[in-house]
Amino acid sequence: TVMLSHNAPGQWNDGLIFQDETYNPQGALLGKSFVQWEQGDYDSPRPSRIETTDERGQQSGKEFSYGPRFNQVTETREYGYGYVFGGANTLLRQTVNQYLNDLNYTDPQPAQPGVWHHIFNLVTLTDVYDGAGVRLSRSEYSYDQFKGTAGLMDTPGLYFNNSPYTNPYYNLYNLDSRGNVTTIKHYADAAELDENTAAVEIRHYDIAGNVRKVETGCCMQTT
Repeated sequence: TVMLSHNAPGQWNDGLIFQDETYNPQGALLGKSFVQWEQGDYDSPRPSRIETTDERGQQSGKEFSYGPRFNQVTETREYGYGYVFGGANTLLRQTVNQYLNDLNYTDPQPAQPGVWHHIFNLVTLTDVYDGAGVRLSRSEYSYDQFKGTAGLMDTPGLYFNNSPYTNPYYNLYNLDSRGNVTTIKHYADAAELDENTAAVEIRHYDIAGNVRKVETGCCMQTT
């Protein structure tokens, strides 16, 4: 295996691997990947595209688009063999994400500016399309619907500062912003988005973030 990295002391991309190659014992190339890096939010590196070449020299590609904050991947485009960046490539699949950009999760709390949950990656909706733009699937996600002592099970004997049962500042610090996925909905009919045929899973948690009960359908529960 041969790896190549950027040699740019003091720069944001210093040390980032941009290409790796794998060979068999006879020296024949088995595979190669190339990563194009860009500078994103918080001046952090993120990939803008990945090119993959197989043992037959066939190259495919994947390109990424990001939202304005938090380096959230809003769109992924996957291209088939013959991929050339900027060319007339064959789009195979497109994935589009939306995120929960609620200030209670992403920014300092107004009442306590020193409290910042830093939860930036909560996907609320994912659509997958084929190369012709036909939607193949949709999944939706909801978070932290069951709050406080009414919604979170206690774990007696566990010392936990984020507990609504013991922390008097729980509501002041908005500690219900945990990032627990509580409802997952998958549409069986991705074209029409028929609610009646959608599969819905509801999750209940304890104060330590453990799933304690799952509702997977009508009258079905797992604890």
